[in-house]
This record gives sequence, C-alpha cells and structure tokens, in this order.
Amino acid sequence: MSAIERLPTELWDHIIDQLYNQPDALKSCSKVSKSWAIRSRKHIFSSISFNSVAFVVAWRNAFPDPCNSPAHHAKTLTIRMNQNNMFPPKYIPSFCNVTRLVLHVHPNHNCQVSLLPLHGFAPSLKSVRMTFQTLAAGSIMSLMYTFPLLDDLLLVGNPSESRTKATLPATPPTLSGSVCLMVYPGMRTMVDNLLSLPSGIHFRELTLPWICDEDVCPMLDLISACSGTLESLQVLSRMDQGNTCIDLSSATNIKSVAFRSEVRTHNIDWIAIAIESIKSRRLEEVALYLPRDFLTNTAMSSQIPAVVYVQWLALDKVLLRYLTARSLKLKVVRRPKMDEKTFVDCVECLLPSLFGKNRNVRAVAHLVRMESTT
Repeated sequence: MSAIERLPTELWDHIIDQLYNQPDALKSCSKVSKSWAIRSRKHIFSSISFNSVAFVVAWRNAFPDPCNSPAHHAKTLTIRMNQNNMFPPKYIPSFCNVTRLVLHVHPNHNCQVSLLPLHGFAPSLKSVRMTFQTLAAGSIMSLMYTFPLLDDLLLVGNPSESRTKATLPATPPTLSGSVCLMVYPGMRTMVDNLLSLPSGIHFRELTLPWICDEDVCPMLDLISACSGTLESLQVLSRMDQGNTCIDLSSATNIKSVAFRSEVRTHNIDWIAIAIESIKSRRLEEVALYLPRDFLTNTAMSSQIPAVVYVQWLALDKVLLRYLTARSLKLKVVRRPKMDEKTFVDCVECLLPSLFGKNRNVRAVAHLVRMESTT
C-alpha cells in the first residue's frame, strides 16, 4: 500500500487546500491520482477569465459539453464582451456557483450586447464589478436584480440615454454591502432604479462621483435612503464645484468619510462644508486624498494658486476645530508615484495647523494620524 493510500483522504484534501494560490503546484497535484485531481480542480478553476477570443475557443474545445466542464468550481468569473469576443450563452448556466462576477461590456455601434443570458445564472452571486459603454441603465439594473444575494455592486461606465426602469424582481437583492457608481451621465437614472426597490436599500459603504451639478441630488437621495445603515462614504470630485455643497446631516450612523479632489486647482470649500454638516456621533475618521497633480514639489505656497492655497488653509482650520471637538482621526492619503518627502512637504504646507512644523504636537497627536498609501 502506497503512502497516499495509507493516509486519510481528508488529510490530503487539507494539504491540497493549502496550495490554493499556487497554480503550478496544483497542476502537479492533479496528475498524481484521480482523487487528487478532483480536489485540485476545485482551486485550479476557482477563478476563470474569458478576456479574449482565444480563451473562449480553448475552453469550448476542451469542454464541448458544458455539463461535464469544471465550470461549477468557479467562484470568480471574468467575461469581456465586445464585437470580437462574444461569450457563448449555452456555457453560462454551467457557472452556477459563481459568487463574484467581473464583467466588461464594450460593444461598438454595429454590435449590440444582450445581458439576458446572464440573468440569474448564479443564485449565490454576491458581488458584481461591471464596466460598460452604451448600455441602457434599465437593462444593467435588471441584470443586477436577478441575483437575490447580491450585496456589493460596482458600476463604471457611460449608460445610454434610455430612461427605461429596470424590471422589479420577485425576490429583491439584499444590497447591504457596498456600492460604487462611477457613471456619467446617468447617475440620476441609476439611483432611481435602486430607490424603486420595494424592500429599500441598506448599503453600508458608498463611493460616489461628483462630475456635474446634476449629480448632487441623486447623490443626496442615495445617502438619505441608506441613512440608517451607511457607515462609510467616499466622494470623488472631478469638477470645480463653485458654490454647490453637500449636506451630510442625514447620514446619522456614518463612521468614516473620505474626500477626493482630482485637480489641485479645484474649489475645495465644499469639503469643509460637508464635514461641518455631519451630525453623526459615531464618526471616527475623516480622510483626505491629495489631488493627482501634486506629484512634483509643491511645498512652497508660491507654487500653489493663491485662491487654492487660501481654501486649504481655511479647510485646515475647520478640520482642527472639528477634529479637536470630536476627538476624531484625520487620514491624509498619498497618491501613487508621490515620493515621501513631497508628500510630507505638501501636507505641512496645506494643513499647517495639523501637520506644520510649529504645531503643538501634544495637543493634536492623539487626534491625528497621517498615513501614506499607494
């Protein structure tokens, strides 16, 4: 009797499970015996990506019968759909145990893509990450509604002008995790479809873009609808807001907020107004992301537009007063490619009361945490 036969099957299964992130080792294990091949397949095919025509053809040739394919092992499925790569609909139901779907839909004007074959194909699906172009918002949300356990949703793209609402499901998804709506135009339509769910929405995390003035109302509607469960909010600004502001007083249970202003010349007064509007007693952390174009040495105030520099100084005073009164933490996040010295110089220049060299360290050190991340 060989060593493999003497040891319990459960022990070998446990050993193979420890190799879940080592594909070469798993492939070697799959050649040892039939029992090892079955266990190894569970991990080898746990994440499958159809990013090209070649992969689709290879899968079709290897597994002509979908019922006998290892698709049922897949937990993460990535599909890229365009005019050159149309995934065969008959294979989709075989991926019935997927919990995370990554979908890239980029058709051209002469080739329309239907999402109907994907409707409800995996009842256990909990997370969707989707990038798209020229798709109706209603058809996108109709797809999302066919997954009753859907919890996390990320949508990035340019929905078409159609204002057709999604078909309401018999069993609404839970929608209690996170949502990121990086869509333009079409924020209003997307939010209206979410708000139309009879069971309501209960997201704990929201990531929302602020690209134009029309985004403000749907943004506030979404925040208000999740006011009882919302714990984390991130607002990404890509425009000069002028006199427009965001009132976050409805987010009564929020624990952390983050603000991103993409360009250093943008008006940032809205950040101070948004922070001061927060009434939540559970707030623990405020995060600021430095603009993308703070990549060179901008430590000297003369290198920053005077109007912008004044706004940062005003924000600095608001933050100091607000953080001190509530004993909160401030996190300043560095952009990728920004070196450590430039990062520190920028922060000390823009927020002197909090991080300046002459600050009273003992007074604010327990309230402030400066972090640099990539």
